[in-house]
Amino acid sequence: MGAGIHEDRQRHTTRLQAGKDLNSMTKLIVDGKEIEVPPEFTLLQACEAAGAEIPRFCYHERLSIAGNCRMCLVEIKGGPKPVASCAWGVRDCRPGPKGEPPEISTRPHSGNCPRSTSRSW
Repeated sequence: MGAGIHEDRQRHTTRLQAGKDLNSMTKLIVDGKEIEVPPEFTLLQACEAAGAEIPRFCYHERLSIAGNCRMCLVEIKGGPKPVASCAWGVRDCRPGPKGEPPEISTRPHSGNCPRSTSRSW
């Protein structure tokens, strides 16, 4: 009986590892363009991989993430407010209600956004 349990665990582990390899990329839609990126990417890196230019002051690949300048704000469809793309990971994005990939908009937003052309102040 003990050997059967061990074999089941080993089969289960093998299936999990195989699935992990197949699902190593995450789908996103950035400004209408569907892309696949590693889940370790930040939204900033994913948007740049899609060809979008995201302005930034405080982000650098070799420094810790601060997200203080708020220049890299993007909108996630269904989200309550824009998020700092340098501090938000791709794995933090949730799929839509029907399982569709998360949609990211890099276009300037309205209101008190540093990138907005129509400031309210």
